Amino acid sequence: MDVTKELQISSRSSQLTGDGPLHAAIDELEQAMLGQPGMLIDMPLVHRFTDEIYIREIFNPAGALITTKVHKIEHPFVIMSGRISTFVPEDGGRIEHHAGPYMGITKAGTRRVILVHEDTVFITFHPNPTNTRDLNELEELLIERRVMPGSELTANELYRKLLIREVAA
Repeated sequence: MDVTKELQISSRSSQLTGDGPLHAAIDELEQAMLGQPGMLIDMPLVHRFTDEIYIREIFNPAGALITTKVHKIEHPFVIMSGRISTFVPEDGGRIEHHAGPYMGITKAGTRRVILVHEDTVFITFHPNPTNTRDLNELEELLIERRVMPGSELTANELYRKLLIREVAA
């Protein structure tokens, strides 16, 4: 393990901006979305690994409204195909429109609300200094854990529980 890389990741992730009124509004949106029928959409993931890099590909269907997690570490992303509008609460909030192919950088502390206009394929590239393939370890390294108000679960954990329940029904 390269200690220098660990320290660089640690110092970058200490500058999170996942707090404030706009993030609280996204928390409220997540709660409202989880209570709506038809909002639970399975979005297939493909995980790939190279030396010290974790690559994550996700398919977002047209019409989906998505909230993302707060990213701890700056990383590149690519929209391979599709078209989206994104609300980003940082810097007072702004809306961005992107169509694939498009490449961008996600800054540490970024959280988004995404409206998917056309089926979209995202690929993100993350540091993986220990070469772990354990997705829970990677999530701990890369994502700020935000529990839902009145719960011990994050929105994603609650979403997965509800999705499993809906699929089983």
